[in-house]
Amino acid sequence: MKIVQEVSLISVGNFEESNDWSIIRAEIRDAISLIVHPPGTSSFTINPSKHGNGVKPIKDACTIALRDKFGWSLETSINYATRSPGKVDATKVIDNYLFALEWETGTTLYRQV
Repeated sequence: MKIVQEVSLISVGNFEESNDWSIIRAEIRDAISLIVHPPGTSSFTINPSKHGNGVKPIKDACTIALRDKFGWSLETSINYATRSPGKVDATKVIDNYLFALEWETGTTLYRQV
């Protein structure tokens, strides 16, 4: 699978210029490039039928690659301020900062927590 566009929704400070962001972005890009569909093939093929592709197998392939290749944790419970948003799809700690990745209907959202 390939990334056709990246959009920064919120950028505060100089985090996007940091080494930490370079590492996170490279690992996520690499994990996305490893996604194949259907599983067991060598490429990504869209099944042009209703519910033919499914977000879950695509998300699972990416998060498993992040875990196995780069040491990310999956389905992590996190606390943000005084609330818990529940489990996050994938997380990684770099320099004592927690970085979270959450899939939403096939879109990857990045956020520093």
